[in-house]
Amino acid sequence: MEIHKIEIGFTPPSVSSNHWAIVDGNNGNLFCGKNENDRREIASLIKIINMATSINLLEKYKIDSHKILVKISKFASKICGTKANLEEGDELYLWDLFFAMMLPSGNDAAESIAEYFGTLIYENEYSRFNDQNSNESLKESVFLSPVQYFIKEMNYLCNKLGLDNTHIINCHGLPNNKNQSSAYDIARISSFIMKDSIFQEIVQTKTYECIIKTKRNENKNVKWINTNKLLNYGYNGIKTGNTQNAGPCIVGSIKIMEYNFIIVALGSKSEERRWIDIKKLTTWILKKMAPTPKGLIRGKSQSQKIIVTKK
Repeated sequence: MEIHKIEIGFTPPSVSSNHWAIVDGNNGNLFCGKNENDRREIASLIKIINMATSINLLEKYKIDSHKILVKISKFASKICGTKANLEEGDELYLWDLFFAMMLPSGNDAAESIAEYFGTLIYENEYSRFNDQNSNESLKESVFLSPVQYFIKEMNYLCNKLGLDNTHIINCHGLPNNKNQSSAYDIARISSFIMKDSIFQEIVQTKTYECIIKTKRNENKNVKWINTNKLLNYGYNGIKTGNTQNAGPCIVGSIKIMEYNFIIVALGSKSEERRWIDIKKLTTWILKKMAPTPKGLIRGKSQSQKIIVTKK
């Protein structure tokens, strides 16, 4: 992905976040930022990378997420942090699981997605090798856990996109000081994946309901609410995050007239201030780029599938 910084020659506003970036949502070009290349933890914004990797694998393996049932493991159901309240033995479609991860920011859903795709990666690319193989590096790869296979794929996608400040350790964003990215990198991958119709549909959904089959073979109705309050103010995505290490984080996406902005704020002073930070940065960039905005563009972007293949 070729990236250019756009020189616009004016002083940005003061916001509570010390690490932010505004990029052109059409191409990832940087309009402006503050400490935008600093590496830091990004909490659940990592789920954006999880989702981008999942969409890439759907294309690679020709999977219909509406037809794949995923069973929730004991480990995934017990994971800490924000959850979609999935229980061991629950079965739901992969499509539903994407909403469980992106709307309530379910770590249990993120882990389950990684387990599913990691197993698929192993079965398609590593299962033919065994411990008698003479290639030591390959033997090491054969004995990774399913989630580790998926995390390798997440890092591969980031490397392919040139996200040099990003290194992924887990699939959900729980605290780990080696689990790092930057405001600019997250803005860039967000501009990339927002071109995909699946991602667009999920991140602009305010509430989602589905039926889950329990291990007792009973049906239970669930409803997930999007944590992204920006959707109430004309934004069409993308994701929130918050841990003690990362602080409150947010990625906002908005289209106004011919303009398409991705705005990232990391480590805002509070959860409430992150909304203010994004809206303040939006107002500022619009004032400079479009002095007389007439309203929001409501039309859907043209669908664009993404696929990154190894060479």
